[in-house]
Amino acid sequence: MISVLDDQGEPLRIIPWSPLIQWLSSALAERHKTRTRRYPRTSLALRVTYAAKGGRSFEGMTSSIGGGGLFIETGTPLPVGTALSVAFSLPDRPWITLTASGKVAWIRRKPERQILPPGMGIQFTEIAPSTLDRLIGFIATLLQARC
Repeated sequence: MISVLDDQGEPLRIIPWSPLIQWLSSALAERHKTRTRRYPRTSLALRVTYAAKGGRSFEGMTSSIGGGGLFIETGTPLPVGTALSVAFSLPDRPWITLTASGKVAWIRRKPERQILPPGMGIQFTEIAPSTLDRLIGFIATLLQARC
């Protein structure tokens, strides 16, 4: 049994451990399920051009990329939900520009743990199948080479 206290230290309720453990287990399983990536992802610094729909264009650097999206390092991230277009080239064929549409899925406003820069996570919403295949193939090759 576990006692739940209010902010004054007064008992509110006594809860058996087993329902609490079941609730925590299901919450953790649900969280893991929502964080499982559909496509492989890797750390990779690429120059990226991005623009909000109807807005001006910006240049930045990625720090990670995958088939589902990329992270753009920036001190001025766009608001979550902002639709944008991105353009980048992969190192093995820098003369080919890959494009996709996406949205800002999450932002990091300040550095974390001295190694994670501020920026925004972009989730692809539209990407040509050939572009996605090219990106996934490149990442798979890169991950194999790093092993």
